[in-house]
Order: sequence, then structure tokens, then C-alpha cells
Amino acid sequence: MKWNLTDIFKNRDEFNKTKEEFLEFLDKIESYKGKIADSSENLYKCYFNIENALMKFEKLYSYGMFTYHLNMAEQEGLKLFKEVENLSTLYGKKIAFLVPEITSSDENVIKKYLSEDKNLEPYKRDILDILDEKKHTLSKESEELLANYNNILSCSENTFDILTNAEFKFGNIIDENGNNVELTDSNYSIYLKNRNQEVRKQAFKAMYKKYSEYINTITELYTTNVKEYAITSKIRKYSSSMERAVKHDDSSLKVYDALINAVNNNIEKNYEFLDLKKKLLKTDKMIYM
Repeated sequence: MKWNLTDIFKNRDEFNKTKEEFLEFLDKIESYKGKIADSSENLYKCYFNIENALMKFEKLYSYGMFTYHLNMAEQEGLKLFKEVENLSTLYGKKIAFLVPEITSSDENVIKKYLSEDKNLEPYKRDILDILDEKKHTLSKESEELLANYNNILSCSENTFDILTNAEFKFGNIIDENGNNVELTDSNYSIYLKNRNQEVRKQAFKAMYKKYSEYINTITELYTTNVKEYAITSKIRKYSSSMERAVKHDDSSLKVYDALINAVNNNIEKNYEFLDLKKKLLKTDKMIYM
């Protein structure tokens, strides 16, 4: 079973046409650099073009990503995915001026625009969030510099995806009908939910046998990813990576700590449930993923 990518673009010509339209919107966005806060109309038109650029990009990215995931070992799909990743980096560079210009402007003026210009209503939440995150915003030059490094900073994640989805071969297992079937990253979750315990066990062991063979490589990729997030958090003047993470989810460290404490204080209930489940299934040992 494969995705019907013609629902997104009927052919590559349509993809290229949308790509050109996307690039045109980027040029329009950049035309407001240095004057976005001069008037409510400028602020609105800039955001309007950003909205349209994102609608184009979502289609481009979906097409590139799904094409790539149809067969991650196929070079043409990888090439297309890298193309849309580069478009993402370009988009980041083109709008890098937006946040610094808003945060460096008179906050009262920006809020006056929001209250008086109804065209800005769809973008009000985003603009207010930018003002709220003012202390974590860098200069225009620094924001543009970080935007240029987007592809590099995501290298560890991309390498992990290619390694585990395209390079890993997990071998075969015997399904509930006695068929010898190949285990893949995409069908693993299906076999893990199989009603037959032996099928689940085979899938689990085959999957993690392969991961364990590359444990050092995977550990290094994970460590690199953590370091990137920690360094970027520090650059943006967060007290910790945790603060940045919870802020991204519109939460706070206080809420996070409260949730952790609630889980720890009631963990015995979960143990009781697992014991009951083991008893009902009449098994001496249970392995959880």
C-alpha cells in the first residue's frame, strides 16, 4: 500500500510551479525588511505573505517527504527531500528579520496596531507570543546566522532517520499464519500489536538486536542532538534546555515539575494495574515497550 501523491501534485511540473510561487512569496516577505513596524499595513501584508508562503511550503514538504519515505534507499526521493529541506532553510533566512524587528519596536505601537487593525486578528496570537519571548530573541544578524545553520544543526536527526529507515535490515519473522515475512521499520508496530505472543516476541527481538549492533553510533547521534539543543538554548538565554522545551509547549517549569511529582506520587497505582494485567493474562513475565 502506497500514498497517492497525485492528491498533492499530479506531476513534477506542478511541484515546480508551486516551488516558483513559494519563492515569489519569499521575495515579497523580504521586501518588508527594515520597515515591518512602520505601519499596521506593512505588518499585515508581511504576515499575509508568510501565511501564503507556508501554505505552498506545506504542500512542497509533504510531497518531498512522502516521496522520500516511499523508499528511503532510493536516491531520487532523497534528492527531492533534500531540495525541500533547502527550501525550509531559505524560508528561515528570508524571515529571520521578522522577530528581531518586532521585538525591537515599541511594544505599545505593535499592540496599538493589533487593537486597531482587524486584518491582523488572525496573526494576533503569533505576534503577542513574539513580544512575550522578547528576551530570547537575538539580533537580526544572529537570527540570520542561526537560520543559515538549520540544515547543519539537523544533521544528527537526519542521519539517524536514514540509518534506521533505509540502511537497517531487521531480517524476517514468522507471522501468525506461518508466513516468512520481512520486518521493517514501518510494519514493526503492526507486528508488535499482533494477538500472537510469539509474533510480538520475534518482532521485538529482531528490531532491538539490530539497534544494539549500532548502539555506539546511535548514542553519539543522540548526544550530538542533545548538545545542539543545549547550545541553542544557551544562545537564546534560556536558563536550561528544559525551560526552552516547556516554553515551546506553552507551559512552564512549574507545571512540568507538578506533573512529574503527580506521577511519582501515584506510581503504585500503575504497578497494581500491571500486576493485575499479568494475572489476567496468566503469564509470569511481561515485557513493555
